[in-house]
Amino acid sequence: MENIIRDVKKYKREENLVIVNMHWGIEYMEGPAAYQTKFGHATLDAGADIIIGCHPHRLQSVEKYNGKYIIYSMGDYAFGADPTFLSRQTAMFRLHFAKENGTVVMKGMRIVPAFENSNGSETENNYQPMPLFGKDAKDVVDELIRISNMIPNGVSEYDYFDPFRED
Repeated sequence: MENIIRDVKKYKREENLVIVNMHWGIEYMEGPAAYQTKFGHATLDAGADIIIGCHPHRLQSVEKYNGKYIIYSMGDYAFGADPTFLSRQTAMFRLHFAKENGTVVMKGMRIVPAFENSNGSETENNYQPMPLFGKDAKDVVDELIRISNMIPNGVSEYDYFDPFRED
């Protein structure tokens, strides 16, 4: 953890972003392990602007901590090794940042629900997530809300793109 904090502080400036990618977590677990939360909070406290995680082979909780996001796992986003339904769920996280008074700040997050593009075969996966619409999109959003509600500061509402959604 000391190395991560040192590196974040080294690269953080008012005019830039520090986006940290963590390869962490326990495979197939819905939410973060205790060490992930500890490392995540310390990393954001050191100045990182967002943490985007991977490894558990499924979507994990999203936390908003002190106004910044920890995406514990994007799932198998572009992996393709496990064709199970929950493993295929992922999302594109569209982050909006703006410069205010010389400082770059997070303004919001929108997601595009998706499936990783694989059916388990070696020939079908082009490693490009497939955006989802309608019921499939809502199922991914509902799953992300469900697993995020299990943790303190879990994000319980997502703005997501779906041209077929009725608001």
